[in-house]
Amino acid sequence: MNRILKSRMILIALFAVFVTAFIIFMIPEKPVSEKRKAESDLYYMKAKENSVALYKDDVLIKTYDGIVLDTLPIEDREKLKTGIEFESLEEADRSAEDYDG
Repeated sequence: MNRILKSRMILIALFAVFVTAFIIFMIPEKPVSEKRKAESDLYYMKAKENSVALYKDDVLIKTYDGIVLDTLPIEDREKLKTGIEFESLEEADRSAEDYDG
């Protein structure tokens, strides 16, 4: 009888794991409005030679000539090497004003 009890407990545990996994995978994704904007909708501010440029879809949108890369703090230069992401042109321009000396 002890063997039967162990078998039933194992089956119940396996069933519980299966039900839990099923519930987790069946939870619907977040609505599109809550998802992060598509990559093509984002702007990227990056270092370009000794200045800073704004790109969208790898297309140069504008160059901020008033920003001299060599005069920025090292931390900011490092961020601009990899690129800083913005959701709008206005947001990027506001950020550029902070860098503009």
